[in-house]
Amino acid sequence: MNKEKIFAVVKKAVVKINPNLTEEDITPKASLQNDLGLDSLNRIELSTLLQDALGCSLPEDDKLSQWKTIGEIVDYFDFIVNRKNN
Repeated sequence: MNKEKIFAVVKKAVVKINPNLTEEDITPKASLQNDLGLDSLNRIELSTLLQDALGCSLPEDDKLSQWKTIGEIVDYFDFIVNRKNN
């Protein structure tokens, strides 16, 4: 799965968590907290939704708390998904 498809999945998941947003609000540089209003509990929910949607599992030492932007999430899941498929 390429980054563009992962980005589309991430946008849908963020809108599901925060229905006040539209997919157009979600850009790679968007800050999870400042721009999108996602707190630490929302990040956990986002992680779960993305793992389910992308058919992957995050390692025990995942970097969930370090995610700051949508682009970082897309890059991280791109690595996880494509590592799994290789």
